[in-house]
Amino acid sequence: MYQNDNSKLLRKIQRQNYFHKLFKSLEPISKAFFLFGFALWLLCPILGIIPLLLFCQINVSRNTKPLNFLSLNSFCLVLVFLTLVTSASTHVIYADLEAYINIYTALGNMSFIEYMNSMKIEPISFLIPNVIKYLLGDNEQYFILTQSLTMNLAYMLLASIFMPSYYPTIILLNVTSVSYFSHMFLMRQFYSFIFVIPLVYTPSLTLKCVLLILGLYTHSSSVIICIPVILFHALQISFRFQNLNYNLINLFIALKNKISKLLKNKYVFTSIFLLLTILLYFVYFNLINSSFINELAPNLSTRVDRYSSNNLDDVIGIDGEGLFRSLILDIFFISASVIMLDLKEASFSCYLWCVVFISSILYLTAFFYFELPMFGRLIYLLRGLSGFFYTIPLESGKLNNKFNFFSAIVLLAIFLKILYFVYAIYLNSIEDRSPIWFGTPLYSNIFNYIDYLYNLF
Repeated sequence: MYQNDNSKLLRKIQRQNYFHKLFKSLEPISKAFFLFGFALWLLCPILGIIPLLLFCQINVSRNTKPLNFLSLNSFCLVLVFLTLVTSASTHVIYADLEAYINIYTALGNMSFIEYMNSMKIEPISFLIPNVIKYLLGDNEQYFILTQSLTMNLAYMLLASIFMPSYYPTIILLNVTSVSYFSHMFLMRQFYSFIFVIPLVYTPSLTLKCVLLILGLYTHSSSVIICIPVILFHALQISFRFQNLNYNLINLFIALKNKISKLLKNKYVFTSIFLLLTILLYFVYFNLINSSFINELAPNLSTRVDRYSSNNLDDVIGIDGEGLFRSLILDIFFISASVIMLDLKEASFSCYLWCVVFISSILYLTAFFYFELPMFGRLIYLLRGLSGFFYTIPLESGKLNNKFNFFSAIVLLAIFLKILYFVYAIYLNSIEDRSPIWFGTPLYSNIFNYIDYLYNLF
């Protein structure tokens, strides 16, 4: 039912689909992309990485050879990496990050394992900082820079290893998630994603269990993300799953195909889209303060009131600390991909990312309605590293040499998430409330980056 043949998947990835054809068609102006991106990077590195990553995707799409470490692509990736590491290390220190710095400062007063046990904290995310402190001392900035370097390097490597033909796009979609820089504030949570992400991609059930253990000793909540993936993997490869549940799977596929066929009708799709737009408008501008919803569902009314009491922007995520920051776009695009997906053609990792995505929606619901804080942390894989979820449309098996629904999903996601990211950087900078670069990343140029690193060392 699901393909798990790596060589077949590689041939599928390297096939010239519409996505690659579009980026390959930009080859004549690729140098202009690079020059514009480099010039913008000098003026504002956090925005300059966008055209640099697009330039990288143009090169990857026109050439399926492995990455050459002396290539212009590698140079651009180094610039992106340095920008992300430096920017993340300027994150404002408060709450969780402040607590992690205090833990780092106290390292060395007793044995590492004994200290971690006394603090009741999973140890893996502090293994490298423990070595750094032994070598360089207890400067808190070294700790922040080390953690930033480790996580950003891991996310970029994971994208290049598991999505070799799309890694610049995956990195771009990750960074433009806006909550990407929360990896410094929620350090242990995001550190555990270093093990969660390969767990979803790897075809080995044994390796999945090893990664589960590593995730458990990094942040225990990662187990809640990993268990459904391992469970569905085990069911898929079991003889019992393939036979006894065959009718149930067919029923699911038939129902999904009916929905897909219905949505392919442009009149039906347009009608549903308009109805959803009207519904969202009604919810945001009328229902929130309506006495009707208070009488109909008082619990829901209380929760909606709580999350929208300060500002309506908090609900839709435009505000810097909004609950659903950038999630609306990702949920819309990825949900559409899952609905239209043909499981018979999709790669196995695509199927497992569907499991993670559906789980994330359930966690979001549990957090919003039942007020369970633990589930609020679990949605950060989608909220901060949403690029990996676009494995679903990219490995759906539906990307062919013609413009279709899945290529439209990916291209629209790239365009709108870049637009949202630029808007968020601009808005947060003029209001001086960005968590990085002392509130004003838009006004930080390459000289600010150099000066920051120089003073650091």
